[in-house]
Amino acid sequence: MKERKLRVYNSRRKHGVPCIELQGAWLAEMGFHPGDYITVSGEDNTLKIKLSQRFSDVKPVQS
Repeated sequence: MKERKLRVYNSRRKHGVPCIELQGAWLAEMGFHPGDYITVSGEDNTLKIKLSQRFSDVKPVQS
């Protein structure tokens, strides 16, 4: 399992609200790509990020 050490920042929109930003080629190496949908769950100081739907699998909305 790959591990990254990141910092929790203040949100740009509202001071005092924690913000975590993930970016980098390592995300693509782990199977995450722009437009993909993810599910984030957390418990006991642990976050889990899971791919829930690939962007290429999303069907356009029909009107």
